[in-house]
Amino acid sequence: MNELLLLRFQLGARVRNAGAVYYRVIERAPLTDRVFWFYYETRGPDVYVKAQALGPVTVGGEANLFAIPYDADRRWRSGQYHAALPVARHPDTVALDLLDGAGHRLGRLSYRLGPVNGSGPHVSGPAAGAGWPGWGDGVGLRVDVRGSGELDPFRPVVPAPGSMRELAAC
Repeated sequence: MNELLLLRFQLGARVRNAGAVYYRVIERAPLTDRVFWFYYETRGPDVYVKAQALGPVTVGGEANLFAIPYDADRRWRSGQYHAALPVARHPDTVALDLLDGAGHRLGRLSYRLGPVNGSGPHVSGPAAGAGWPGWGDGVGLRVDVRGSGELDPFRPVVPAPGSMRELAAC
């Protein structure tokens, strides 16, 4: 079973209010794997689980963009991730680009990932010089380490106690 680094960015109201519509995750190169998020839709007394493709899409000449799934947009299933990387390909740094609806990059934040141990990598960041002064409290990163065989798209992913590292960017 291959272990994965599962990345979930916490994108707050300040990011939305600044006009961010898309994100792009970059380790050595932009990530290109398709990402779907599941949400709940209620019709009368029935609740349905539906999927929405986040990307990748190309907008304004910028490739490998993903729609930001803001909490206010839908009743998203909990425990979903914005990107997954094999632990074997563990990068030192992961960058997050946020772009507006026309594909113009608003800025980039970089997060340093320490060595993976039994409880996952240590996360620090945003890295010095990453930009976006004043936006730090609007973007954070959680990283979970899971075996690829443990992921079931119809079951919420609930990390084991101690397996989650959280960072509220400051």
